[in-house]
Amino acid sequence: MKLNPNDYVNCLYCSKPTSNQKFCSRSCSASYNNRGIRRNGEAPVSISCPQCNQIFTKEYSNPKKFCSQRCQVEYYIRKYNTPEEKKQAIQRNNRKGSSRYRIKWSGIKVTGNKRVIDQIYDNCPEEYEVDHIVPLTRGGEHNENNLQYLLKEDNRRKNNRLESECNFLLRKRNWREYCKDIQ
Repeated sequence: MKLNPNDYVNCLYCSKPTSNQKFCSRSCSASYNNRGIRRNGEAPVSISCPQCNQIFTKEYSNPKKFCSQRCQVEYYIRKYNTPEEKKQAIQRNNRKGSSRYRIKWSGIKVTGNKRVIDQIYDNCPEEYEVDHIVPLTRGGEHNENNLQYLLKEDNRRKNNRLESECNFLLRKRNWREYCKDIQ
């Protein structure tokens, strides 16, 4: 059976006559559809590398912050002046992360200012831990008014008791002494 010339259309990519609706071949179809037009997500963004200040292009979905892996390693090696400073930063981040994890999975809502609570955890003095005055398991809220700094040993001995129920002296500090720039 022979087709009429009226049954032919021009290929959208190469303009050859074809009996197909749009394209003469799969190759033309793929070439036409892969023109570099963004179909989803946002356009790439140009940002500066924090280590070498070189401008590079970052895709929207890629969390990349550095132009290369070498710059990333150098940045994190030089970020801390001493190994002790690095150890303290890691401990601080671990405390904050474990607190967020416990809050999230226990179903407790944060009723305070999250920025202030983060700064309280960041400014926690060495040998102290952030403690809830009224424990969360006893109906206490996770807000800045229910937080204090407690010596590590005392915090672990206190467990989920109120201060009045403890038969020992709690060595505590008010977080406002260390976070003067907050309020």
